[in-house]
Amino acid sequence: MLDVGHDGWVGGVEAVPPAVAGFSPQTILRHGVRAFLTADNRTALFCSAPKSGASAWGTVFMKSHLDAGRTITASDALPCRTGFDSIPARSRVKLAERNMTFEDLLDLNVHCLSTPAPSAEQLKAALASPLTPRVMMVRNPFARLVSGFRDKVVTNGPRLKGVPHMPDTPEAFKMFATTVFRGQQRNKHFTRQSDACGVSHGLRYQHYLRVEEINEWYAEFIQLFNLGTAVSTGWAKPPGRHEGATAHLRLDVNRSCFYVPPERSCEESLHSAHKEYDYIQESANIMQSNKMLSFYFKPGNLTTAATKFFLPDLTTFGYSAPPF
Repeated sequence: MLDVGHDGWVGGVEAVPPAVAGFSPQTILRHGVRAFLTADNRTALFCSAPKSGASAWGTVFMKSHLDAGRTITASDALPCRTGFDSIPARSRVKLAERNMTFEDLLDLNVHCLSTPAPSAEQLKAALASPLTPRVMMVRNPFARLVSGFRDKVVTNGPRLKGVPHMPDTPEAFKMFATTVFRGQQRNKHFTRQSDACGVSHGLRYQHYLRVEEINEWYAEFIQLFNLGTAVSTGWAKPPGRHEGATAHLRLDVNRSCFYVPPERSCEESLHSAHKEYDYIQESANIMQSNKMLSFYFKPGNLTTAATKFFLPDLTTFGYSAPPF
């Protein structure tokens, strides 16, 4: 259960009281933690490292504010004003005039958008309260590295600064992964999740949700953050729309909600999970994931090096090294 303040097991990871001593509002935001007001005006903290659901759930949170008629603003940071991921001037005008549709929003880099944030005093009080929702979303670090390699290294799309372009082969993956394990690749898409979100500096979350187990926690997460309206409608892929920047959302012309577990309806997705079916589905997903991972982790002793490098992630978030 995702009961705020409850000391229990969530997604297989023990929920612990947050350690907030020494964390100022500025420190929290600097570590990439999203501090925001939920649709029912509660202060909440949410964090996800890149390639662990950050873009998809960032879009959900933006839609919840758009649906509520709240202001969404575009960042003035240089990457958000120039380059491929910048917010166009026409979109900035729409945002300022509150004339932005959700379909318009899907074309924008969600990481360059912000919503009304709690004041410094509100955030300070929230950090001291055990009732403040604090959630971090995590992903199997082996799968996350492969996903980052395929999405940011193999891709023919826009290049990340300092990240090479390489072919989609186990040999190329080994070369790239070795640079990661040696600390030569510091792009945040490839660093440890336990080094993100303030975790390595002592910040603790009530819940660490493993993305692989979404069927187990999805309904309660949506309820906790009051996202029911945001995820229920509006997600059907418009006919003829190219995936482009929305590929991570996996939009479907036949699905109107954000996510629906296999063999369930959109409405059923907002109710508690059917544990027996989820266990079978989860086992199938893990087997499929391990089969894909074994393709990339075959060469030499790469698995040993990866396990050593990812040990902080494995122990902090309750993962095991895949049985290659």
